[in-house]
Amino acid sequence: MSTRKVVTKHVDADPKTFVGKRDKLTIDNEFNLRIHDGVTPGGIIMGGNAAPITPISITTNITLNSLHSTVLIDATAGPVTVTLPSVANFNNRVFIIKKVDNQTQNIVTIQANGAETIDGQTSQQINSQWTSMTIHSNGTAWFIT
Repeated sequence: MSTRKVVTKHVDADPKTFVGKRDKLTIDNEFNLRIHDGVTPGGIIMGGNAAPITPISITTNITLNSLHSTVLIDATAGPVTVTLPSVANFNNRVFIIKKVDNQTQNIVTIQANGAETIDGQTSQQINSQWTSMTIHSNGTAWFIT
C-alpha cells in the first residue's frame, strides 16, 4: 500500500476558484472539503457540504443551510415553506423533505432561492402525509430525484 503526504495550510484565495498544487486540501465557507488537483478551479468536492445524519423536525418556515439534510415537517398548525439555499453554493447537495402530518389543507411549499428552479419550477408542493421529495443540486438548478 502506498501513501501520500498531504499538506494543508491556510489559503488566502477563494477555495471555490483556487487552483492549488496537486493534493492541497481546502475547506470553503459551506464546509465542503475540496481536494485540489492543480488543474480544476475550486478543486474536486469530496462529499459535498458536511451535513448531519439526524433528521430535524420543524413546524414553521425555514431556510435550509449546510447544517440540514433531512427535514421532517409537521404542518398541523398551518402551511410551511421550506426555502432552499443558493444552488451555486450547494453543488452536489441533497436535501430530503418529508411531510409527517395528516392535514392535507396545510401544504408544504418547497421554494427555490430567488429565480432558481426545482425541476423547472420556482416551487414544489407536498400536501399528503408521509410524502417526501429528495432534491439534488447540480450547481445550476435543483432536481427532484
